[in-house]
Amino acid sequence: MAERKLQSTNRRGAPRRVPVSGTRDIFTVDNKDPNFQYRVVKDKKGRVDRFVQGGWEVVLDSQIQVGDTNDRNISEGSPVKLDMGRGETGYLMRIPKEWHDEDQEAKETRLRAQESEMHSRATQEYYGKLDIQHKRGLPPE
Repeated sequence: MAERKLQSTNRRGAPRRVPVSGTRDIFTVDNKDPNFQYRVVKDKKGRVDRFVQGGWEVVLDSQIQVGDTNDRNISEGSPVKLDMGRGETGYLMRIPKEWHDEDQEAKETRLRAQESEMHSRATQEYYGKLDIQHKRGLPPE
């Protein structure tokens, strides 16, 4: 059976009422470009600027649809901002998949080097055993 997406308006065309205690899907991203990797970045202490320097770009409202409703009152072409709760705002950002994959590979290489150093130190300086488990199911090298 196909999933039915919640409609953003009721039968009279008015915005759909969402109870205060109801759940809302604010993070579903539709119309994603498959050539990009997406994520929401909190606007905290220059974090968005660091992502921009790393090649990420803020997604504009005209490019994409976020969440299960269309009731956001923002002008077309403005950054997609999300209320993260507790007074924090997040921005939807994206980076070309090629760059994202390169970054992930570099991160994995650094992680492997750290693990190798830990194993080396554990066998030379300490008694006992060091066993590192990978949550993503990556086999140890």
